[in-house]
Amino acid sequence: MLPASHPSLLLLLRGAAALGRAAAASSTAAAAASASRPTLRRGVQAAARAATAAASTSRRGKHTLVNHAGDDQWLRTHTCGQLRLADVGRSVTVCGWLQRSRVFGDDLVFTNVKDGYGSIQIRAGGSSAEQQKIAAALKAASVESVVCIKGTVAARPAEMKNQNMSTGEIEIVPSHVEILNPCAPLPFAIHSDDSLANEALRLRHRYIDLRRDVLQQTIRLRSAVASTTRQVLQDSHGFFEVETPTLFKRSPGGAAEFLVPTREAGKFYALVQSPQQYKQLLMVGGIDRYYQFARCYRDEGGRMDRQPEFTQVDIEMSFTTQKQIQDVVEEILVAIWKKHMNTDVPRPFPRMSFATAMSKYGVDKPDTRYEMTISDVSSTLSSCKADFLRPVEGRSVHALCVKQGALMHNNRDQKELKRVTQELGTNVATATISEDGSWRSALTKHLTATEMNALAAALDAKPGDMIVLCAGQSASVLPVLGKLRPHFATTMETHHGQKLRDPHKFNFLWVEDFPLFEWNAELGKLVATHHCFTAPKPGHEVYLENEPEKALGQHYDIVLNGVELGGGSVRNHNADMQLYILEHVLKEKKEVFSQIIEGLQYGAPPHGGIALGFDRLMMILTSAGSLRDVIAFPKSFAGKELMSNSPSSVDAVDLDVYHIAVKP
Repeated sequence: MLPASHPSLLLLLRGAAALGRAAAASSTAAAAASASRPTLRRGVQAAARAATAAASTSRRGKHTLVNHAGDDQWLRTHTCGQLRLADVGRSVTVCGWLQRSRVFGDDLVFTNVKDGYGSIQIRAGGSSAEQQKIAAALKAASVESVVCIKGTVAARPAEMKNQNMSTGEIEIVPSHVEILNPCAPLPFAIHSDDSLANEALRLRHRYIDLRRDVLQQTIRLRSAVASTTRQVLQDSHGFFEVETPTLFKRSPGGAAEFLVPTREAGKFYALVQSPQQYKQLLMVGGIDRYYQFARCYRDEGGRMDRQPEFTQVDIEMSFTTQKQIQDVVEEILVAIWKKHMNTDVPRPFPRMSFATAMSKYGVDKPDTRYEMTISDVSSTLSSCKADFLRPVEGRSVHALCVKQGALMHNNRDQKELKRVTQELGTNVATATISEDGSWRSALTKHLTATEMNALAAALDAKPGDMIVLCAGQSASVLPVLGKLRPHFATTMETHHGQKLRDPHKFNFLWVEDFPLFEWNAELGKLVATHHCFTAPKPGHEVYLENEPEKALGQHYDIVLNGVELGGGSVRNHNADMQLYILEHVLKEKKEVFSQIIEGLQYGAPPHGGIALGFDRLMMILTSAGSLRDVIAFPKSFAGKELMSNSPSSVDAVDLDVYHIAVKP
């Protein structure tokens, strides 16, 4: 693989460009295009000069705006977080947002100026008329006004040094202060130590909320993590970043799509849920290592870990295997954790089959930081006299043991457990084991001493533990226990001081061997578990004709601490197999997928890929409570953009262009 900067590749591109110019010179269109080149060339040269100027201002590993002679007076020489004790005596200019002033005595004023890089103290006042004038200007200026401060760096007295600030050993004694833009009264306090303002209010004024330190750090970290990802993909593995269209066509299955009307009556685009078909067609086109930070759209309801528009790191490779794709992803994640979390993550990541994940954890994205695994205790209770626990044909009994769970044997925790199980539409039976080994549970009326001892032994339950039992069809019981498992972990941590999930432990996990299809009772047919382009696991093609529900797919999810970071698969590159799956297994109309079916017929290489949820990745890296905390301009929980109050109504005359009328 040749990197984009390889001399041979550059010569090839230049040669192709020369041939193109020679061919174009014979046409009138080429002459017109040629006439516009000087303007284009000047624009490119200006951009190059700007890039060179920006690069020349770097120092201490950070870029600054340097106030050269003749530049406008409000350009800064340093950022607010850049100066140190070594800069004492230097004349500087800083610009930023003015913080609250503190007045000492009659004429001494202290304030801070803050920008995206830090904060620095300003000390003004004294006997001179000029200093008194500056102090008065600072006192009069409203908080968060944009100011330009010219002055001299001075060391703070020992008793006034602030070890909590990177600039805490120094301050600026101003010689000139200019209010570049006064700030109107703020709708909420930005840097208050009190509780945050209402989220809806902060989203309404997100441009103000972005000045908070945590959001400043998050947005900058997001950029740095994106840069690390690009370095691994481009520099280490020769990937090419390619942009694909956002406007596509309606596709069946998956999440609901946003439709975009056109001026042609009854014709609509759909915003892409992901660039799935485009990236596969890039493989057909010979762009054999593709990636992009893709914008994706899904018309879904509000959730803490969902947004109607989001970003994913989209990756596709030709002539590859599942392991090779996983290796690239592992290298990206290990590099991110090393550089930005100062944490070494061991490789290779563990692998777990879908079947194991469901049987042990009840979910396909298990948090493996704590045990509390599910066990099938059907054989232990095979002779149980209680009908609701006796395993019969089609029913099984599963259980989990909560270590020290007897702490939850109180009204508050039991009421909460009842509420959660009611929401899940089921019932569970619980038993706590006392210090003398006896059981505290209504189950003692239905189980013999032998059965209770056998059950405790099967679950390794000890005095102080709690046993949770659930009976029914495995497909229903396992997900219930899978949802109760994190509920118990949260209760034990929040109410009883138990530490089950170490926030500094990062358990990456590959979940593999998913069923290729699953039954959708609402639609009354099989649907793709991942998506319809996933290839069957080798040897499982034989199930497609008569037993498709038995087929496993080459689908893999990357999971971290119970959160799915992304999912991918090896794709169907054979047009006949892809067409058979669409028409005969999934009962989809082939016309909807005509572009991908046709593309696969023209020499499609074997290929596969993955998509990583970039917003979700940032949510974990920053320990944020919501995706809204890692996106510069997010939508609200209800999917609204509160700054512009959108979505908004559109005049009928505008709708007429698109042949649309709103129902009353």
